[in-house]
Amino acid sequence: SERAPIAKDGKPSPILLVPLLQAQNQLDEIAELIESEDIDSWRKANKALRRKPFSPTNELKRLFNAYSDNIYFSDASRKNMYLDGSAMLGQGKSTFGFGTMAVGSGGASPESKDTLTYLYRNEVLNNMDALTAELAYLIKQTDADVDEPTDDLFLYLQKSRDNFKKYFENIPEQDLSQARNYVENSKSK
Repeated sequence: SERAPIAKDGKPSPILLVPLLQAQNQLDEIAELIESEDIDSWRKANKALRRKPFSPTNELKRLFNAYSDNIYFSDASRKNMYLDGSAMLGQGKSTFGFGTMAVGSGGASPESKDTLTYLYRNEVLNNMDALTAELAYLIKQTDADVDEPTDDLFLYLQKSRDNFKKYFENIPEQDLSQARNYVENSKSK
């Protein structure tokens, strides 16, 4: 299984948040390009969305999972097990085919805050995928002189940004502060 690297206190190290904060900063820069509604800026944004950390999607997911509390397992038979309530409660057969399992049989039992963090992570990933696809589509349509509405593009952009923010709001303030300090210090060098 893939587990978050831990610090001395048994919790994920705040340094693992740094790539996510940098990705959020990159998304803010991409947002400026998209919001300009200029086709050349859109091409730059499209190029940026097709590089790490946004592409492939598994790369961004890996960055989120590096900090997460054992939410993700690389073993497909255990993936998302905690979301299966019957397995986690040890009541009856799992709908994922695990048999009867007790709480904690595959990683940390998530708290509601963990579940929300996971939800925000998924919302970022889903909306980033949709944003990337919509932007590529709109560029093709513009190149073909076909006028298309941009409502969806801006919706996916806003949802991506909002859920990144919500994800970080769910992170312990001390960890987030340490990671932000590191990002700021690395910018000034």
